Amino acid sequence: KSHSEYRNFSPHLLDQFRRDLAVFGDVPTTINYEHGHVIFPNSIGYLLGKIYKIKFDTFNSRIPEELYSLDSKVIAGFLRAFADDEGHVFDSSIEIYSANQMLLEGIIKLIKSKFPSIELSRIMINYSSKNPKFSFSILNKSLLCYSESIGFDHPTKIEDLLFSIKRAAQWRNFRKTKDTLTLILKSL
Repeated sequence: KSHSEYRNFSPHLLDQFRRDLAVFGDVPTTINYEHGHVIFPNSIGYLLGKIYKIKFDTFNSRIPEELYSLDSKVIAGFLRAFADDEGHVFDSSIEIYSANQMLLEGIIKLIKSKFPSIELSRIMINYSSKNPKFSFSILNKSLLCYSESIGFDHPTKIEDLLFSIKRAAQWRNFRKTKDTLTLILKSL
């Protein structure tokens, strides 16, 4: 294979990936917004694989051990990029998914070690496709903490997360009001 590809249909994330490659200097890239990919030299993956002693293919990639000792802000940037690409915001949670269970276990370990107040589900398995899909969720009560600590760069995911946080706050306020009214009525 003569090149590597990053695939995503968000123009914002394609541009972000191209900017991220600048840490390696002037890297020749080609962006195709219509087909949703950035083409870049294989040497980037080879270099990272050699330095961190990891593979970058779908089923064998892992979190490099060196990542666990980095500053929380750097780890938040890594987690944000991963969730931008491999996450989905639902009404009451954020689901992070991959075909690689070991990679997700590393992501969970990173979140628990650097952001312990973010509550997570256990890993779930969906066998409905050719390859099993593994996922875990950021729980509803941790959405605000996730937003403040890690967040998203993907514009639609930012919007969806803020909507979910606002909706959850309105529900909590409604429950408090309803409980207060119930207590008042019972006391009469």
